[in-house]
Amino acid sequence: MANKKSHKKSHKMRSSIGWYNYAWSPVIGCKHGCEYCYAKPYAERHGWIDNFEEPEFILSAVDEPMKVKRPSIIFACEFADLFGDWIPKNWIDIILDTVTETPHHTYVFLTKNPKRYKEFYYPDNVYLGVTIESPAQMWRAHEIESLPNKKLASIEPISGDFSGVDLSMFDRIVAGFHIYRKRTIQEKNWMKSIKHNNLHIIQR
Repeated sequence: MANKKSHKKSHKMRSSIGWYNYAWSPVIGCKHGCEYCYAKPYAERHGWIDNFEEPEFILSAVDEPMKVKRPSIIFACEFADLFGDWIPKNWIDIILDTVTETPHHTYVFLTKNPKRYKEFYYPDNVYLGVTIESPAQMWRAHEIESLPNKKLASIEPISGDFSGVDLSMFDRIVAGFHIYRKRTIQEKNWMKSIKHNNLHIIQR
C-alpha cells in the first residue's frame, strides 16, 4: 500500500479550458530538475509539497475522477512524471486501477521516461504521451511506437525546428512556449514548423 505523506494543503482536481478538462494529481513532485519546469514553483507556491524533489503520493486524491460523471479528458499527474524510475510500481498500479474503473473518461499520461510504459497494461481510454522539446528527443517517440494505445506528444517548451520531422505516429500534439520568458522570433518560427492535423498550441 502506498504511503500517504503529510502536505500543507489538500489538492483537488483542477478544471481547465485548455486541451484537457481536468488535471488530476495523485502524485506530486519530480526528480528531473528541468530548468524550464513550471510545476515545481507552482506546486510549492500553492503549498502542495514541501520538497518537490521528493515526490509524494496523495492517497486522498486517488478516487477524484470517480466523482466526475460527465466524460472528460483528464491529464494525470500534471505535477509529476508518474513513470520516472523513482516512482514505486504500486503507486502506478493504484492510479491505473482508477483509470480502469472510470472508462467514461479519457486519460493522458506524459513522461520523459517512456521505456517504463512497457511495464504496464493500459485500457483503451488512455493516451500515452511523451515530451519532445526538440527533434533531438524523438527517441522518446520511437520508444512507444509499437504500443497499441493512442499517443500524444507534448512539444513544450519548444526548443528546436521540427521542419521535416514526421509526427504522424501521434494521434494528438500539444505545443507551447517557455512560460517564464518572452517568446522569440526563432521560437515562433519553430512553432510554425510543426506539421500535424491535430495540433493544439497552448496559450499561456
